[in-house]
Amino acid sequence: MIRGPHIRRLIHSLPLWLPLLAAAPQQVDWRAVGQVGGPTQAVAVQGRYAYVGVGLRMVILDVSNPSELREVGVTRPFPYFVEDIVVQDTLAYVAAGAGGLRVVDVSNPASPVEIGAWESPGYAEGVAVAGNILYLAGGSYGLRAIDVSNPSRPMEIGSAYPMNYAFKVAVEGRYAYIASAGAGLLIADVSDPKRPLEVGSLATTGFAYGVAVAGDTAFVADGWEGLKTVNVADRAHPRQAGAYKTPGWAFGVAVWGATAYVTDAFGGLRVLDVADPASPTELGRVEMLGGHAGRVVVDGPTAYVADRNWGLRVVSLAGDSGPAQVSFYQPLAYADSVAVAGNYAYIAAANWGFGVVDISEPNRPPTGRFAAH
Repeated sequence: MIRGPHIRRLIHSLPLWLPLLAAAPQQVDWRAVGQVGGPTQAVAVQGRYAYVGVGLRMVILDVSNPSELREVGVTRPFPYFVEDIVVQDTLAYVAAGAGGLRVVDVSNPASPVEIGAWESPGYAEGVAVAGNILYLAGGSYGLRAIDVSNPSRPMEIGSAYPMNYAFKVAVEGRYAYIASAGAGLLIADVSDPKRPLEVGSLATTGFAYGVAVAGDTAFVADGWEGLKTVNVADRAHPRQAGAYKTPGWAFGVAVWGATAYVTDAFGGLRVLDVADPASPTELGRVEMLGGHAGRVVVDGPTAYVADRNWGLRVVSLAGDSGPAQVSFYQPLAYADSVAVAGNYAYIAAANWGFGVVDISEPNRPPTGRFAAH
């Protein structure tokens, strides 16, 4: 499953283009003024708030009580889908696919405001921040190093692996670790971010979508091959230490202590003991029927899973009986048809149920209620 920018654009635009080609109408200058819903593909947590990528927007939730989530704010639509989010102090950095990097001021969670952007030459897939330097997994343009000391004017200062596809990036110490699709794991020395050095790589047997690092071990979410553990003590010569074949496709991974949390698409969330990286063993799991678990972040006793199909799932890790879902945030992920009457849009959303959206102010974030089956 390759999610490059050209395939994405084709898939998302094909249903709109076919009728236009058939009818060949006079060109019309369309401009989007509002948007609601879409796939949930990113999540970050800082303090009492979770920052969730839903379609073209970032939604901010109060998660101070993980059992009762409360929406407090939402951005205006970005130019493209939110793929990844990282939050540092009062700024959120958003990888917005073909929309590049977007910088959002979240000092007031109820009213997040975009204050800067950098138009990536590739498809912005993932972000990591170290001080004033942001590392962008730039799709088919590899790793990009961006100076964000002035957040209103991000500026590219370096790059590495420009011929490789970069899905996600993790930074620890002087090294950046890149999940690079069919190329596996790539490692760059970023001690001088203006001149990153390509120092090592390991071709995995799957398709590297996600990466996390703890000490001398990198954890690679390797698609249909599950989780790979990689010894990176010698960054120039990384070697596979162990593996765990998950039942689904591993898209994301987070590590907390001696435990790895793997988002496994239709396989849900898998919790693995990685105290011995050579022999990961499953401790528990949360099945997500009909879901597509893509990203996960862990904050103490709670895991937050971005499920492309069903929204944000909140999982308690504290129970003696293993991980268990305690709440969820389910936005409108799909719209099959719509009818408008007055200030309201009535949306049929297939498996996601039926929704009513207030569109009285199209330029403002639409609000509404959705009743799932």
